[in-house]
Amino acid sequence: MGVTFEGKIRIVRSLPNPPEFQDQPTEAKVGLILTRNESVYIHPSDVQTHNLQLNDVIIAKYGKSGRSIPYGVLEILETVWSSENEQKKPCKKVVKKEPSYEQLIMNKLMIVRCMEFKDLWVRVTSIVGTRFSDLNEDQMKKYYAVQDALKEMYRKGKVFKISCFRNKEGDQDKASHTFYGRTDDPSVFQDILSMIDPEYKKRNKYMIGDNDE
Repeated sequence: MGVTFEGKIRIVRSLPNPPEFQDQPTEAKVGLILTRNESVYIHPSDVQTHNLQLNDVIIAKYGKSGRSIPYGVLEILETVWSSENEQKKPCKKVVKKEPSYEQLIMNKLMIVRCMEFKDLWVRVTSIVGTRFSDLNEDQMKKYYAVQDALKEMYRKGKVFKISCFRNKEGDQDKASHTFYGRTDDPSVFQDILSMIDPEYKKRNKYMIGDNDE
């Protein structure tokens, strides 16, 4: 699992939503990690939940993001200065609650940009080295909770998925492997396709291969 850090972050600017999310009322924010002088990405859902404004200062957990902005916020712990209230002392304490499975999944995908379901499930639940047939009742509930959360996130357009089938159509009902990534990461999908097919970025989507008719 990725290394996480904790520290003070000042909100310095907003990030416009990509075209497919223009209807969302909240934009992502970029913060400055005060002890590192480096940028950190703050997801729109966190901005909305904590009503974050420019120049607010928060204490948050963060980790490597795998994107152009080097770090991503994983959990906001406290707001220590509110630009709205103009107070230089703790002005609002965030009530800490257990994060949802959707938030846990997004946190992991901030650190590793694309993961196969089995790896993602292990990272979210911390259940390691157990075969599916050996899961107890509580572990089974967590398994299906993660699975259901991913289905809902895919339905809402929060994640994309890549399904791989080993056998021919009709011989296999479920994918052998299913990989997930965040749709708000603008380059991850193309990066993956370029690794699968090195010629991918050399073509435009309307071009027919030289030997195709």
